[in-house]
Amino acid sequence: MANFPPQVQRVIDQGYEFNFGDYLSKGFNIVGKQAVLYMAFTFVFFLILMVSGLIPILGQLAGGLVLAPCLMAGFHLANRKVDDGQSIAFGDFFKGFEHWSQLLVSVLIMGGIFLLLMLPIALIFGFGIDPDAIAAGDISGFPWWAFLLLLPLIYLGVAWGYSSFLIIFHGMSAWPAMEASRQIISQKWFFFLLFGIVVGIIGSIGAIALGIGMLFTLPAAYAMQFASFRDVVGMPDEVTVSTLDHLVD
Repeated sequence: MANFPPQVQRVIDQGYEFNFGDYLSKGFNIVGKQAVLYMAFTFVFFLILMVSGLIPILGQLAGGLVLAPCLMAGFHLANRKVDDGQSIAFGDFFKGFEHWSQLLVSVLIMGGIFLLLMLPIALIFGFGIDPDAIAAGDISGFPWWAFLLLLPLIYLGVAWGYSSFLIIFHGMSAWPAMEASRQIISQKWFFFLLFGIVVGIIGSIGAIALGIGMLFTLPAAYAMQFASFRDVVGMPDEVTVSTLDHLVD
């Protein structure tokens, strides 16, 4: 049995409520309190990733493996301060880099597992399909069943959603954080799937109006994810409302 922090283990053992609508409204509320700072950092966030993406190989690797995870962690760290009623400074958004090593390890592990799971799919579509037949409109030999192989990818993609939160807030190492996240989220996996879809739509809807709206909707989406984590798991040594309700019942 993995040695998880007592608070994390308690959530796994006792369960929790998932208050979908509360997380959406709270996310908007958090960002609304410091909208200018959030929007300014989101602009810098996009700028940093865009510039790193222009650097062949090294910059692209750095962007995906280190910069993006650490900058996203910065959103969550700022969200906690705002949610606690504290003021934030622009530098708070960069404190995710204090956790870069375990965030990097988690990204590498996830990427490696996803690649292994994608391998049979690539082999099937690479060698089991006649491109000439598909081009001619004959799809009778198309292996539709192969899409079932995507199910483990979808499951893990959702189930590992709390990994970074557990790393930055509870000081967990990469693999234990991933496993704890999986055990927590799997209890209400379909709720998290639907929540992820809705949050994703909200985060990307700002692409309307030349993408300017994303300066607000993207941080709001991250704040919604933070709100769900705080309610379900909580901060260190913090008993969540969901846990209290469970104990009362």
